[in-house]
Amino acid sequence: MLNKIDWSDPKEIANFLEYLHKSQASEVSINSTTLDPQDMKKIGKCLVGTEVKTLCLDDNDIEPKSIKRLTRHLKKTKIKRISLSYCKLSAKDAKHLGHCLKKTRIKEIDISSNNIGPQGAQSLFTQLVGTHVTELRLWENNIGLQGAESLGTCLKGTLLTDLELAYNNLGPEGMQRLGPHLKESLLARLDLSGNHLGVEGARILGDYLEGTYIKNINLKKNNFGPEGIKHFAHCLKKTQIKHIDLSQNHIGSIGVESLGPHLKGSSLDYIPVIFQNGCFLN
Repeated sequence: MLNKIDWSDPKEIANFLEYLHKSQASEVSINSTTLDPQDMKKIGKCLVGTEVKTLCLDDNDIEPKSIKRLTRHLKKTKIKRISLSYCKLSAKDAKHLGHCLKKTRIKEIDISSNNIGPQGAQSLFTQLVGTHVTELRLWENNIGLQGAESLGTCLKGTLLTDLELAYNNLGPEGMQRLGPHLKESLLARLDLSGNHLGVEGARILGDYLEGTYIKNINLKKNNFGPEGIKHFAHCLKKTQIKHIDLSQNHIGSIGVESLGPHLKGSSLDYIPVIFQNGCFLN
């Protein structure tokens, strides 16, 4: 079990290194343990020269400065996907991760459920331009308004096609700061669930979706209500959206009636909507 490796024991590290080279492993997962800076340095060194393309370090207690030690070695690896969700990452950790990206092959990043905050988000987003990153998972990081604005100004120069921003306290003002930049991006999938967009956020988002490449959008749990859906629905015929999740928005029968006229002639082929009485419209 990789989770039980004693990173202070040279013999165990040697065995781990031998395993990586002999097995030609493409993925390494080390979860639910504590990793200090020296541990992360050794993990990074072990990955150099291997065929590992996915590094999963989810749900670890990663100590300060550990990410910095790991990133020094990532540029020498073949890693294309890195996952660090539920690791208590800070703004500084996001900064260190961002700084290494241009020198790596990383295409997918998952740092969901950490607390990088607005400053960490800004540090990471400004480093995405000129990288290979196409997918970014950023659930529950409290990036707020500043993070939304930083992301918006950087989107144009990135290769991002898949972006998850669920539960980041964006609100309608955050949508106003991010929305105008969606047309400049390559995004095909966008997750904005649980961001308290409300009626005003629904209207703002609807105004900015026209002309984007977005085909799949998750808007679950945003408190749109029937009024918000009314303001949002007008955009559907003018977008490329094929799949939209509007569940748990309490839109009721009035909201469904507002949606109806805008479905015909749209690109939609799937739209789950959960009413207050638990019924589905597909």
